[in-house]
Amino acid sequence: MTVEGIEQLKRWLKWYAALAAVPFCFGLLTVWLPFFLSLLMLVGIAGLYLIGIAVTVRSSMSAWQTRPLGSSPMRRVGATLIPSLLLALAISTFFPLGQVGGRVGHIAQIAIYHERFEEIIAKEEVAPSADGRGEFRGVSYWTDPGPPVRVAFFPEGLLDNWTALIYDPTGEMMKADGFDPITGKFRAPDRVTRLFGGDLVWCRPVWGDYYECGFT
Repeated sequence: MTVEGIEQLKRWLKWYAALAAVPFCFGLLTVWLPFFLSLLMLVGIAGLYLIGIAVTVRSSMSAWQTRPLGSSPMRRVGATLIPSLLLALAISTFFPLGQVGGRVGHIAQIAIYHERFEEIIAKEEVAPSADGRGEFRGVSYWTDPGPPVRVAFFPEGLLDNWTALIYDPTGEMMKADGFDPITGKFRAPDRVTRLFGGDLVWCRPVWGDYYECGFT
């Protein structure tokens, strides 16, 4: 392989590695940004991936013509396929990397707001808010009186669809696992899906007694 071919490979790897890093950063930022700003970011990301497709097509055509990896038929075909394979890898890792970024963001929230979270939890365990909602030193939250008391921190969403970082001392919310495709009903029992007055669809562990959960 020529020096030019090695440099071309490096350029491809840098471009697609940067593209794959986008969902991680998106997941991290959505934890901190208002919901509507996150939607705008998602539109921008869709545009970026369209650009990625255009760059891939151009790179493949250019590689077929210039033969950066060598002149043999196999290397010529390989150079043509590499951009497409790297793009497919970047797309296939979009959701996993987004979830990892979201978890890192939530762990950062727990680290930064831990004392305030603890104060809110202690207060709500003694006397839950009358309307189930509150705000304390910059932390918005919703409460499910239980028992036991559970608290959803920084709830964000649109209409009845929302997500939050939730304190659940029992871990029972992890039973939420979407719908049964045959019956169309929730897989989890009502005592789990009816928490916070909404339909709990899914939950993922974050740290200790904290979970990221989605409602509809």
